[in-house]
Amino acid sequence: MTNELTGNPPKKHPNTGGRAGNGKRNFAGRPATHVSWSEVANQLLRDAIVAITDAGGAFLIGRTSDGGALSMQVLDGDERIKEYPHTVDECEALLRWLISMYSSD
Repeated sequence: MTNELTGNPPKKHPNTGGRAGNGKRNFAGRPATHVSWSEVANQLLRDAIVAITDAGGAFLIGRTSDGGALSMQVLDGDERIKEYPHTVDECEALLRWLISMYSSD
């Protein structure tokens, strides 16, 4: 069996190369840090969830694969807010902003 366009046989594992390119970046990244949701103020997280979901939005949270940042995404109709806070302070400031933006008070 061969590809009709190239005449080459299909690859058994076509995506074994990993990332596009060689996976190396040409810029200096942030210093490596580890941040966890367990460090974030529980009440702020709860208030953000309630404000966003009561307004009809969805709130997705996670952590980047390298553990260097938290991941927050708000889905509200066609609006998407996606942020990657690297510290607890950045995360809590973002949560306060989301609460003020989505709360009905």
